[in-house]
Amino acid sequence: MKKILQVSAILVATIFYAQKISDYQYIYVPETFTDKKANKYGLDDLLIKKLKQNKYTIIKESKLNWPAELANNPCQVLTVEVSDTSNMFKNKVKIDFKDCENKSLLSLDGTTYLKEFETGMQDALANAAKKIPTSMPVEMSFVTRKEEPMQVISKVESVKQEVAA
Repeated sequence: MKKILQVSAILVATIFYAQKISDYQYIYVPETFTDKKANKYGLDDLLIKKLKQNKYTIIKESKLNWPAELANNPCQVLTVEVSDTSNMFKNKVKIDFKDCENKSLLSLDGTTYLKEFETGMQDALANAAKKIPTSMPVEMSFVTRKEEPMQVISKVESVKQEVAA
């Protein structure tokens, strides 16, 4: 009985503390996906259109050109990857949303029986995009990195001055 209560308590805690993609407002869509086959057929433009319909703010620029707010805290942005998982009989697409620590928060699969590649891949992406929740951003408390200057250098210089004297 104790084990059941412990397991259920862990599950409830994970549900309450788990992040969902609907908690985010910004999604980074790279210029090219890592899967070479997914870069064809205009899937990135269709994905951006579907994400905008669900009230997400799309970031297409490289990470060096992000606004200062996001550059200082990249954990406010999700990264999306699309991969082609087709086989001989079906066109399949997988959409994967990852956070700043490269952990997958949500993976969506879309399939279609359309045989033509361009229309089939776009239909599979549209089927997967139907499952994307609407953005309802939550104020998240992220830890920003602040690198303090090293105190070691000044101590080494003071030691050198003492030795020289």
